[in-house]
Amino acid sequence: MDINKYQEWLNERIMELRTAQSIKTPEDRLNGSIWDFVILGCLIEVASKLNSERTGKSTFQVVRKLFDERLPKYRNIKYEKPVSANDLPEQLYMVLRCGLVHGLSLRPDEKVRNSGQYKPYWRENTLTLWHRGNHLHINRTIFNGQEWDRVNIDYDSLLEDIQKALDNIFEDGRKNNEKGKIITDFIMENPGVGFSPGTWIKPATQVGLLADHKHSR
Repeated sequence: MDINKYQEWLNERIMELRTAQSIKTPEDRLNGSIWDFVILGCLIEVASKLNSERTGKSTFQVVRKLFDERLPKYRNIKYEKPVSANDLPEQLYMVLRCGLVHGLSLRPDEKVRNSGQYKPYWRENTLTLWHRGNHLHINRTIFNGQEWDRVNIDYDSLLEDIQKALDNIFEDGRKNNEKGKIITDFIMENPGVGFSPGTWIKPATQVGLLADHKHSR
């Protein structure tokens, strides 16, 4: 499996995200959309699995490994209130992946919140998801009568960081056979939409859906 071709395909998907932002009005760009962060949650998981052999490891573990190895500045962010913790990677996982991707919510399911590996990290109101810059700035607010730290997560900045992490992962995969095999194994198990034959979803105009919609009005 050609790592270069897969990287090119994934970069095209990321460019689609950037293009979607560039064609918005300035006001719409600032207001953003929750769907932007849903996709980022998916992209973080893909990068994590490309970065790490999953044998005996949960998705939670490989996401933490991604940030510790490739994006250490996220680990260096320190919450002080209501608890002292350097757990921004865990907060991103629980909100973006467990909350948004699985339930379009900033709150994971109760089963997730109370499970063994997640419970020590779960607390509400830890992130501000927006499109207004000031990435990784900590805001102290009052929540449930307590001082509470919340970290700004700027969409464009996080997307840029994930792009850089992916570039490094693919570069390591080209240099190291073991890391290259992790990548190719992932690609074979999870063929990207449109990357492998039979996985492409045709645009509506090609399958007659748009014409059917017009006739139905």
